[in-house]
Amino acid sequence: MNQYFADHPEMVLGKMEMVTGAHGMESACLPDDSLPLSAQLNHALSHVEGSIEQADLNEIEDELARENIPADPDVKNYSYTVVDDKVYYRENSIMKPVDVSEKAEQRMKGMVAIRDCTQELINFQLEEYPDEMIKNKQTELNQLYDDFSKKFGLISSQTNKRAFNQDSSYCLLCSLENLDDEGNFIGKADMFTKRTIKKQEVVTSVDTASEALAVSLSEKAGVDLSYMSQLADKSEEEITKELAGVIFQNPVTEEWETADEYLSGNVREKLSVARTFAENHPEYAINVSSLESVQPKELDASEIEVRIGATWISTKYIEDFMRETFETPGYLLERKTMGIQYSGVTGQWNVKGKNADRGNALVNMTYGTGRANAYRILEDSLNLRDTRIFDIV
Repeated sequence: MNQYFADHPEMVLGKMEMVTGAHGMESACLPDDSLPLSAQLNHALSHVEGSIEQADLNEIEDELARENIPADPDVKNYSYTVVDDKVYYRENSIMKPVDVSEKAEQRMKGMVAIRDCTQELINFQLEEYPDEMIKNKQTELNQLYDDFSKKFGLISSQTNKRAFNQDSSYCLLCSLENLDDEGNFIGKADMFTKRTIKKQEVVTSVDTASEALAVSLSEKAGVDLSYMSQLADKSEEEITKELAGVIFQNPVTEEWETADEYLSGNVREKLSVARTFAENHPEYAINVSSLESVQPKELDASEIEVRIGATWISTKYIEDFMRETFETPGYLLERKTMGIQYSGVTGQWNVKGKNADRGNALVNMTYGTGRANAYRILEDSLNLRDTRIFDIV
């Protein structure tokens, strides 16, 4: 019995007695049959002294609302910031004060300062600020990081992660540290000492058609003749002439494609189409000659290997194999009692009616057993699955 019940026996529901236990005599609370349990419970509750005060929820909500402040548009959503030396967390249109320990708050303030300085350094590089200003900002970032790491360790440490991982830029801060595979610090990122970002420069002119093609692929993700013509200050005819054999006009879509794209894929079909078009359009002759040069070698039958379970094989051929090998009765196949099924959705093969051909010795003795007939083994093989037999021991 614990001390509370020793001091307040009136709160015990039952009667305390010494009984024989696993290690000798011990106290136990046994049922008291002299009074109903409900009466004992009411008696115990009558000795409970105390009161419950109703909390004013509106007052609590008002107090919390007073601590919130409108969101600063310069603070990214789901990010921490410091206002009047207090840490806030922006969530949509409001910023809520963060209730953490004093040490955790100092960690967060340090990481907020590093984050803001890092973002400023990125903006300086994007806007092509002078080298001197970038160097000064890098010096500031180095100082902030060194001061923080001396007090609180690596930004990527578990303690700092718990304190700041809700910030949308926490991953950016982690990228400032180079770590090995075991999480040990190797050194600072290049951002501390070098320019790592360049402002995107729009190419407005080039000297050759090849350069125009490279820019078109980079900016337009394809061959855009009108765009290339503007870049190189040449006509589209001049561009296509200079890039003959490098770009091809697809006779079906009439779109221009790079050699890598046009001379790949189903080149046999493309060659057939190109030959048809070239009969009346001589400009497609280059398509024909180029496609002929990339035709794959015809394979002999002996060079073709088909593995059972290959999904490109029609169910008809698997069914033919099953009928010829196992001598499956034709009437079972004709009545659809048995057959081969394949689901393109699940990628699973199924041998329908595996147990319908009961009296076939080839199925139950030659290619299978009474416990796993040939149809089951075939289905397992089609699904690249081992056939297993289990015994209860």
